[in-house]
Amino acid sequence: MSWDSLPIDLRVLILEFRNDARAKYANIIQTAWKNHQAKMDASIDILLSIDVDDNGILITLFEHTANVLEFCCKRFTGRNYNQFWMAVLEMLNTGLEKDTEFKEDTSRLGKIYNRVEKAHAILVERFINN
Repeated sequence: MSWDSLPIDLRVLILEFRNDARAKYANIIQTAWKNHQAKMDASIDILLSIDVDDNGILITLFEHTANVLEFCCKRFTGRNYNQFWMAVLEMLNTGLEKDTEFKEDTSRLGKIYNRVEKAHAILVERFINN
């Protein structure tokens, strides 16, 4: 039986079912994309905005660096882009080692350093556990 020979009521039902199924599964795919891949891509794009000094070391004493790392902590799972994150964590560790004199400081720079250090510890833990 061809499509044209089907009664109109049956054709309408088939088209409604097809349209509903298409909308439902498109929504499932979009939700999965937003919940996983888009968050990781956003984290990486924002992470690339962190300032780096002439030696390729992340500058840890900027407020922006702390904000970006805290943002990434909320989205980082440790499952994707392992070599990229390993390089970032290594550069961040080097920056933290360079600025250790601010670790015990109670000034604004000391508070930023401690925020960066805490975010670094969270990222390392997630990276190692996955």
